[in-house]
Amino acid sequence: MIPRVAVLYSGRFYGNLTPGWMQNHYENLIIPNNASVFVVADLLNICDAYGLTVSAINMSSGTITANAQRAFLEDARSVFFGWPYVYVRLLERDPPSNILQRTIKTLETLKLNMTLKHFMRMGSLLRTWQRQFEHFAQADDLCRQFGPFDVIVRARADILLVNKSSISELPVSDDSMYALGYNSW
Repeated sequence: MIPRVAVLYSGRFYGNLTPGWMQNHYENLIIPNNASVFVVADLLNICDAYGLTVSAINMSSGTITANAQRAFLEDARSVFFGWPYVYVRLLERDPPSNILQRTIKTLETLKLNMTLKHFMRMGSLLRTWQRQFEHFAQADDLCRQFGPFDVIVRARADILLVNKSSISELPVSDDSMYALGYNSW
C-alpha cells in the first residue's frame, strides 16, 4: 500500500524568493510521494513583498480577508509549480501583549531562578518557540481537515534534500522517525 503523505511548512513563507529551494522539495519529496502540501504563516512572516498575498493584505489595511487567503493559496501553488494538492492558512499576527503574558506565565510555571538578563533571553526564546509550535499546531490542524495521512513530514524550506525520498520504500510505523537528509551551503 502506498502511504498518504503530507508535507507541512510553517513559519516563514518566502514565496517566489526561493525557487531553488522549493524546486528541490518539489522534485525530491512532493512528486515522488504524491504528497499533499500544507503551508501556514502569519502576517509577519510573509517575506515576498511582491507576492499576491502582501498586495491583498495591503489592500485590506493589514487584515486577513478571504481575498488574502486566496492570494496566499495562489502564491503557495505558484511556489510549488502549480501542484494541485496545496492547502494554506494565513494567520493574524499575535499581539505582543499576549506573547508577553504567556511568556511570563510559562516562566513562572517553570519556577526558574534567574537574573533579569537570563529572564529576558529565556523570554525571547520561549516567545519564538511558542510561536513556532503554535504555527506547527495550525499546520497539523489544517492537515487533519484533509487527512488522515499515513506519514507527516515537517519540512523546512531552507533544508535541501540530497536525493529523491520515496517514503513508500521506508518501513513506516507509528514509532518510526526519519531524517531525510540535507545539503548544507
